[in-house]
Amino acid sequence: MSSSNFIKKFRSIILGLPFFLIMLFLPCKFVLANGNCTGPSGGTNNLTAALGNINVTNPSDNVAGKVIASAYSWALPGYVENCSCTSGNYHEWYWTTTTQLTSAGGDNWFIYSDYLDVRLWIQDPAWPGGKMVVPFSNIPTLKSESICNQNLNYGPNATGSHGILDLRIRKPFIGTITLPTYTLASLYSCLATDKTCNAQGAPTINYSLSGTVTVPQNCTIDAGQIVTIDFGNIWSGKFKSKGEKPDGVNPVTKQIKVQCNSGVEEMANLTVRFESTPDANYPNAISSDNPDVGVVVTDSNDKVIEPNTDLIPFTLENSQATVSFKAYPVSTTGKAPTEGKFTSLAYIRVDFA
Repeated sequence: MSSSNFIKKFRSIILGLPFFLIMLFLPCKFVLANGNCTGPSGGTNNLTAALGNINVTNPSDNVAGKVIASAYSWALPGYVENCSCTSGNYHEWYWTTTTQLTSAGGDNWFIYSDYLDVRLWIQDPAWPGGKMVVPFSNIPTLKSESICNQNLNYGPNATGSHGILDLRIRKPFIGTITLPTYTLASLYSCLATDKTCNAQGAPTINYSLSGTVTVPQNCTIDAGQIVTIDFGNIWSGKFKSKGEKPDGVNPVTKQIKVQCNSGVEEMANLTVRFESTPDANYPNAISSDNPDVGVVVTDSNDKVIEPNTDLIPFTLENSQATVSFKAYPVSTTGKAPTEGKFTSLAYIRVDFA
């Protein structure tokens, strides 16, 4: 082997070695990942603010579009947070919120029920104005130290523990309504090296509410007594066809008396609705504790009134009225039901037309 060939081979090895080392170590300098923070051990903190009862004292406030600002302010006892990250002693937390509710037409109002819109604010002294309206994205809060992959308790002053609820009358109503309890908003927390917090994976906190709202207008049905309908004894073999009443069984006609207070106009146009659980197999019927039997309600002209949605209109005369409806049992599956007593439950609700 000549010396010139040896030198050439040696040079190729020396020149190739730095290139190999650069390819091996360059990516390690740029591994900077966000740490999404969940509830304890990868779960979610489900926090429910109990509003109690909110009273709308003035009848003139029970109109569509009326805003009840700061109807409720909540202060929750804190929560547990677990951040998925590798290391670090000094970080900014970034916060993002989302909601699954349907927009009610701008200004961060969302449809909460048939009667109410809601607007939610999450509070933190470090944020502009001390609060942010849901939804928002990538809002920073400075924290001095991070501990990765550990369940850490944050107390009642932690970001996300305080909030404000605004209500807006969507549709005027009568009496008291119960606020449905479901997730209104989700809060995501991130140790974000790129200053973003994506709404992915388990949220840090899910927010829900419970309570009631009462307005001065009130109507009483049958003096507040339970309205009972007895269908008598029916042979199970007569339940044959799905959606059909048993052979030889006639609808029961019922009349209810409605009396309204002075908050409701003496000649107001109102409606009756039957709030209940529709049968899973035959949604036109109210479910019962027998899976093969449901109860159908109709108006006085035999038009089927579907649970929760259809209405029977009526007009008051001197603040009172009598409303007629019919009811009858039906087969919901086409199978002969198990013998024995069955019961079905619905709430009769009076509303403004």
